[in-house]
Amino acid sequence: MEKLLQQILEGQNRLLEAQQETNQRLENIEGRIDNLEGQVKENNDFIQALIHRTDELEAKFDGLLHTTATKDSIITLNSKFDVLNDRLFQQETELRTLKMAK
Repeated sequence: MEKLLQQILEGQNRLLEAQQETNQRLENIEGRIDNLEGQVKENNDFIQALIHRTDELEAKFDGLLHTTATKDSIITLNSKFDVLNDRLFQQETELRTLKMAK
């Protein structure tokens, strides 16, 4: 009977040791999970910042597309400058002619 009680006690001690080992392993796993959760949150924040920055850059690019002079608009501007230069030249010619006539 005493031998049987001794065996039960030893078995119970082994179970307690195994339970303590399992508890330690679970604590390690929980620590690692906490660390992973922090890294995932950090990664999500970084990705959100990148998405926001990408949206900003796309908006700026769209703005540049609308404000950048095209080949046709430059040709039109050159034509307008030519017309204005011709008018200016004619006006200066008329002014000199009037000054010389006096």
